[in-house]
Amino acid sequence: MQPKGYPSEMGMDVFSVGDGQGTLSAFEAPGKNNVAWCSSLNIAGATTLSALTTWCGPLMEVPHLVTRTVVSDATVDLFIDFRPRACKEVVLPPMKNVLSSPPLF
Repeated sequence: MQPKGYPSEMGMDVFSVGDGQGTLSAFEAPGKNNVAWCSSLNIAGATTLSALTTWCGPLMEVPHLVTRTVVSDATVDLFIDFRPRACKEVVLPPMKNVLSSPPLF
């Protein structure tokens, strides 16, 4: 994984939100069928949040892995969404009649 400068280019690598301090990092990996993009979001304060979002190549509709943990006074909330990708290449239908075709997903 190679660090990318997208968060700092947008002024979001270090930021404040409410009473918390946050950091955002982005990463990419070369190649067609591996981790294509990854982001890490962390906010520390009265409520602490940590999130990781990962896309695997080839890129399609939704992140392939989303995790988020939020810790506050006496609670810990955990969210995990994992969507495995197909093992074969994605084959899209021909472009003719696309407007009259039903949605793919």
